[in-house]
Amino acid sequence: MCSGPGGKLSVRTAATAVHTTRIQLANAAGRPVLIEFAPDPGIIIREEMSADNYRGVIGIEVKGGSDFSNIHDHIGDAEKCHHKANAAGYVK
Repeated sequence: MCSGPGGKLSVRTAATAVHTTRIQLANAAGRPVLIEFAPDPGIIIREEMSADNYRGVIGIEVKGGSDFSNIHDHIGDAEKCHHKANAAGYVK
């Protein structure tokens, strides 16, 4: 990734392609990295190791809301998503 204002890393400047559901950029080794917006987990980052062969780097589940009474539902959903991500090879 490239440095942005103030020397901070910026996906915007490193992006090689931007779509509605994913952003593609190149890592320091020159391999394509995809940041994808998916249902479970909500955001995934994958590195292309070879043609159509990806390594799951990280899965992030996003939960939100201000209704405290739903906290147990959110915790249950996050736990379910965590298990799905682990099964798909996302261990971080």
